[in-house]
Amino acid sequence: MSQDFQLYDFVFTGNQQSVKQKQRASLLHITRGKFRVRRGTVRNSSRDGITVSPNRQKPVAIVGGEISAIEGHNNVRDVISLTTAADGRIESRNILVENIKAFNCGVKGALEVSDGVRAITIRKVFASRCRYGISIQDHGRSKYEINRGISIRDLRVEYSRYGIVSETSDLDHSDITIARVTLVKCRTAMLLKNIRNLSVEDVRVIDAPGSEALVDVQRCTVLRVRQLDFISGGPTRTAVKIARSKDIAIDGIKLNGQFKTFYGVTLVKNQIPSDLRVKNFNGHVQTKKVIVV
Repeated sequence: MSQDFQLYDFVFTGNQQSVKQKQRASLLHITRGKFRVRRGTVRNSSRDGITVSPNRQKPVAIVGGEISAIEGHNNVRDVISLTTAADGRIESRNILVENIKAFNCGVKGALEVSDGVRAITIRKVFASRCRYGISIQDHGRSKYEINRGISIRDLRVEYSRYGIVSETSDLDHSDITIARVTLVKCRTAMLLKNIRNLSVEDVRVIDAPGSEALVDVQRCTVLRVRQLDFISGGPTRTAVKIARSKDIAIDGIKLNGQFKTFYGVTLVKNQIPSDLRVKNFNGHVQTKKVIVV
């Protein structure tokens, strides 16, 4: 594939039912930068709908690109996957992804960013009946797999296991912002772990089914949260759980009268961040004796 690749107005249909696991492949694989892909549908892929990653043979960094107005149905993995090569040593960066819709991606979701991508802007994503809306991931193979500079804005996820999930090892992924999120009937709204400099703002959780924790924060440093609104759902043990984290500031947690939870914020004993600050909160704070995380 050459640099400056462009593709518009397309429909790609895969054959996931007839492909063996070893032969599965994405419907579109982008390997060079400055690409532009717009107004497409990807369905029934045996892997991802669209993958952005450098070639394994003689890979070069992918710098610059845009994917917009893509709809995915019944793909085995993600509608869009952004990743790197050589365990993060050859990166993908400066990419815009917007106006993405995902339906029935039961193993994955709308979008995955993984293994050392950098400067990724994500806007206007919708996912329904997937495992997650967006995943931040690494495979723990090298120190170069740190994802940095990820901006997520205007996300809506329905009837899924997670809204946003960070499936990450202890690498301190950094500079991640999440804003204007609506999560409907998601069992865990957000699982956020191993992130430094994380900003979460304007999140609405609606009709969440019962679970241990709806927002689960593990090993995060410099976390700023504003406006978490739990509107309805439950019963759940706790709305927000924080463990092994420090420098946490939360401004505004609202537990609506129709939301059933035993505690608003749960802190893990012996791992409570001394610099935790919570204000504008209308629930209860609990210190639990034991939590396995």
